[in-house]
Amino acid sequence: MIIAQDKIVLKDCIVQVIGCTVMGKGKIENQDSVEIRQVESGLIIAVADGLGSAAYSKEGSEKAVKITADILAENNFENFAERLLSLWKNGLQGNINQYDTTIKFIYVKASKIMVGGIGDGWIALKNQNGLESCVAASEFSNQTDSILSAN
Repeated sequence: MIIAQDKIVLKDCIVQVIGCTVMGKGKIENQDSVEIRQVESGLIIAVADGLGSAAYSKEGSEKAVKITADILAENNFENFAERLLSLWKNGLQGNINQYDTTIKFIYVKASKIMVGGIGDGWIALKNQNGLESCVAASEFSNQTDSILSAN
């Protein structure tokens, strides 16, 4: 289990970040990755869940959270999914299906919140009044949607 916890001071508030991942049953490596990045304009949190059936999904999930945070930090959201997929695929060796992962993110920028992702999983932001924003997807028929499902 990976647990990330941090308090980050933004211009007008303190953000407490808590994350938890659980290694899949029978797995020898946790293939999940988390990136928490404070940028001049706010806070970016990206979470990726590497697919257990993909041999290099840990590398894929690490690359996905970094690229997602990089794109969000640029504040250019045009063609976000296409850019993410293109940058993510760049430099992967061999069968890209072996790097497959999901990705979810929250970007807190001033008084605005952007939440999104590709694939299964969920990510949520809670304020003092309760749940603020949430992106969720579920598995059906034992089939996982992932970053490569965006093709």
